[in-house]
Amino acid sequence: MGVRIDRYYYDFTDRSSFPKAAKQLLKNPVDGVLVAPLFIEEATEFCNQLKEKTSRSCSSTQTSQDKTA
Repeated sequence: MGVRIDRYYYDFTDRSSFPKAAKQLLKNPVDGVLVAPLFIEEATEFCNQLKEKTSRSCSSTQTSQDKTA
């Protein structure tokens, strides 16, 4: 076991490239995300989507753990 780092790049001169990179990241399971955004609105939307995704996976994991306890 170790740490795996996947990088998702976006074009600093193209606002539409940030959501595209974020969408690719959201397709994969993640334990943590480090973001250096230039586009605040797009980054905020990404963070909201990430919270929604992780809260769903956390609640389903907890439900499974509750059933085994």
